[in-house]
Amino acid sequence: MKEATIAALISEHAEKYPDKTAFIFDNHFYSWRQVDRCTDRIAAGMLKKGIIKGTHLGFWSMNHAAAVFYLLAAMKIGVVCAVINYSYHEFELKNVLQEADIEFLYLGEYKKGLDYRAMVQAVGLDCPKLRCVEDMLPVFESLFAPGAECETAPEDKEMLEGAKREVGPEDVLVITFTSGTTMVPKMVMLTQRSVIFDVTQFTRRMRIGPDDILLAPLPLFHSSGISGMLIFAVVTGITAVIHRSFIAKTALKDIERYKVTAIMAVPSMLELLIRDDAFEAADVSSLRVVQSSGSAVSVESLRRIMRKLGIRHLLMGYGQTECSPLVTMTLYEDDERTMTETVGCPLCGVRVRIWDKGTGKSEAICRSMVALDEEAGCEAAPGRTGEIQVCGPNVMKGYYKNESENLKKFTSDGWLKTGDAGFMDERGYLHFVSRISDIIIRHGENISPLEIEYVVERFDKNIIKAKAVGVQSEIVQEDIACFVQVKEEAFDPEAIKACVRRTLASFKVPKYVFRVDSFPITGTGKIDQAALKRLAEKLVGDRKLEAH
Repeated sequence: MKEATIAALISEHAEKYPDKTAFIFDNHFYSWRQVDRCTDRIAAGMLKKGIIKGTHLGFWSMNHAAAVFYLLAAMKIGVVCAVINYSYHEFELKNVLQEADIEFLYLGEYKKGLDYRAMVQAVGLDCPKLRCVEDMLPVFESLFAPGAECETAPEDKEMLEGAKREVGPEDVLVITFTSGTTMVPKMVMLTQRSVIFDVTQFTRRMRIGPDDILLAPLPLFHSSGISGMLIFAVVTGITAVIHRSFIAKTALKDIERYKVTAIMAVPSMLELLIRDDAFEAADVSSLRVVQSSGSAVSVESLRRIMRKLGIRHLLMGYGQTECSPLVTMTLYEDDERTMTETVGCPLCGVRVRIWDKGTGKSEAICRSMVALDEEAGCEAAPGRTGEIQVCGPNVMKGYYKNESENLKKFTSDGWLKTGDAGFMDERGYLHFVSRISDIIIRHGENISPLEIEYVVERFDKNIIKAKAVGVQSEIVQEDIACFVQVKEEAFDPEAIKACVRRTLASFKVPKYVFRVDSFPITGTGKIDQAALKRLAEKLVGDRKLEAH
């Protein structure tokens, strides 16, 4: 049986149920027939501009119906799509345009307070591979104007169909940016196969049917937004409600208005949903299943979410961008304890093992295999913590232009090293323990401390060194605390925050800025991140006590 591609799946839905709503945005309804025809028309226009299979095409927009249509059009013809964070500033934009070799850039709806075109013009000379910048909205709006015709011109159809036939499962679908240990984000290459496979498996586990209505207010610049909203709809043929960004009141309103049955969201979104002052008056009784992943969250919080939303099926998962993104998920029939205390078992076809280096040699201490594998079950006593490693069709093709990182990321026998610590219980369910790396996760966003440190250290000659760490937060997973070592007495935390706000996306602005005379040092002479995190937790705790 031939493996599906994005183009084939969209065409199948358009033939099966042409008038069924595929996407809802701003109370505008777009059918599967419209999705198929209009994305064909847009794709034909791309081909005429020289945007062909393998071209690196950037998208910079808030979540918007135009972005959805343009992305799907590009995916149909094998274009490599790179969605840029809609909160980025010039510094970050230049990095991704240069590193991802983006040749064409489509602009959509701007985030309030940001002028995307002005920023592109400011960095354009530093990005010689960028050939063309265009706006999506005028063409998109013209396609849906009264009397407009979405059909592709007859003379363009042969060219378009030929381009579609050239696209295969192994072709790169998206380059997704994820923070790493350097200022420049790592560029994860996910293929048509890896994303379609992952979405197929987790939607089956959610028991998604043709009548489900999905709300997934996840940003398209995340793999969770690509897989958990866009490709979710393409694989299943359900109706997806698109939100520009997550706003609890808007989400509650649309759950009630459209009788939403399924949600995909990070835990902090669910917390904000049930804490909103509009929640008690909202009707969320249509909800059947909620899937959440992206950060560690307390058992108490998850139980509260289940109780408040009135749902029986809260399917918690574990994943990362490099895995398209989900690796494990609880089962639909699992009990509340399993759903709230574990991150589930591996998706069908995905293998997970726990690797222990504590003894001085790599040793597989527990492996959970797919049911068909002869090695199913644990190889050693469950409960021992080690690095979570993954193998399966959902794993990335690799990092773009970063062979040294690829060599570090994969084991000699082909397993992906996640950099996260966890353990398997007796049933083969994964328990997430902590991140091995120092990445800060705030509101579902992966943040590299080095970016913040780079900006702060260049703000003022009085600053000797800066170090950023994550501090546990009840709602947004982690707040950012920045420690600053200065030469002189003068020290203005608010000025430092303002500098970061001007230079980086708003979610990277430290909530706390502390002055230190020196940094804690490890036995090898490096700054002790763990000690710094403990100090940050103490200082933040002291502030909270003083506030009360």
